[in-house]
Amino acid sequence: MEIFINHGILHIIDNERGQVVLSESELDLDSDMVADFLGRHIKKMMDGNDVKEATFNADSAMLATVGQYIAGEVDFKAASREMCTKLAEIMLENGEIPPADLLVTQFDIKGAKYLSIFKLNHSVFYTHEVKDGQNHIVQSSFALPLGGSKVTEAVIIPYSPMVLKIIEKPHAVQGEIVNYFSQLFLQTGASLSRKQAAKLIKATLEDVVAKHLDGSPIVTAKFQLALIEEAIENDGDVRLESVALQAFGEGAARDEFVAAVREVGIVDDLFLGEKFCIKEFGMTKIKSEGGVELKFPVGVMDDPNVIEFLEQEKSFGVSVKDFRKG
Repeated sequence: MEIFINHGILHIIDNERGQVVLSESELDLDSDMVADFLGRHIKKMMDGNDVKEATFNADSAMLATVGQYIAGEVDFKAASREMCTKLAEIMLENGEIPPADLLVTQFDIKGAKYLSIFKLNHSVFYTHEVKDGQNHIVQSSFALPLGGSKVTEAVIIPYSPMVLKIIEKPHAVQGEIVNYFSQLFLQTGASLSRKQAAKLIKATLEDVVAKHLDGSPIVTAKFQLALIEEAIENDGDVRLESVALQAFGEGAARDEFVAAVREVGIVDDLFLGEKFCIKEFGMTKIKSEGGVELKFPVGVMDDPNVIEFLEQEKSFGVSVKDFRKG
């Protein structure tokens, strides 16, 4: 994944001291150190399994700011300062939210344009100090995550379609633990991570197949294979309506699956990623009444040279052939 970073700026929100420092200039993107730091954290966000997807509420103030920037009504620095001011208002009113530096960037991947906002929480570490011939332990602070440290609050905003990628950590706001970053700052609707979405898809698939298709492991595998193929063909994006149509065809099973995933908050088009889909949906299993469980790659379930299903009254038998030979 080649990332072209066009703009970057760093602001400071120190709500412990009641200070907000808005930068007057952008970061030096010619610096290899700066470019590497920004690139590494953007890649982690784009590939992260804990990243949630969401969309702005129609009345989101952040959506208005982003829209003004995309339309060319304000420049990058002005837009980033407005973003920082909005977050600072929330943080200054809620002292339990950790102080932070706010890193805003604009970048391109494969010609598509994005904005990103990283909240880099100030942390504390301990080191030594030598003074008057004596060694002392002293406390210091830093803002930017070191080495392989993870950023816990950030968002990537594609220009189109504007489906946000969010990571966040809840904090206390007026006595309640809330996801303030998405709910108060970005003002988005409900969101799910890839792990959460995959878990819900699997549960819904199991329910629908059991209800409409006698729990057929072949149909389950067909759905999982269709989902993987959809992700591969669309650079990680998955259209669940299309997958359901391939697996179930027209009818009640497809309609119920689509309605069920929408009800639990999964959008019709979501990004899961090719590798994630292969990892999560690449294997299927058959479990006997006696508790014996067999796992198979989804691609072999309808191959009679590998596995054969033997019809029995109210159940089925399985004949597995040794496909490792030859």
